[in-house]
Amino acid sequence: MDAKCPKCSNIAFMDDQLAIIKCTHCGFKSTYDEYIGIMKEIAATLSYDYIPNNTSYNKD
Repeated sequence: MDAKCPKCSNIAFMDDQLAIIKCTHCGFKSTYDEYIGIMKEIAATLSYDYIPNNTSYNKD
């Protein structure tokens, strides 16, 4: 099964037991639980960095 590498954004490979994620491009390697934690952190950062371009938020 394939997964997105959190380090280089290329395709990483997940073993059949969903235990290890490895990226042959950059050498990233982690357990499935660590991988999920890293990806949750990336998703949270992206959502916190998003600020809508809406002038109604800037009313004084």
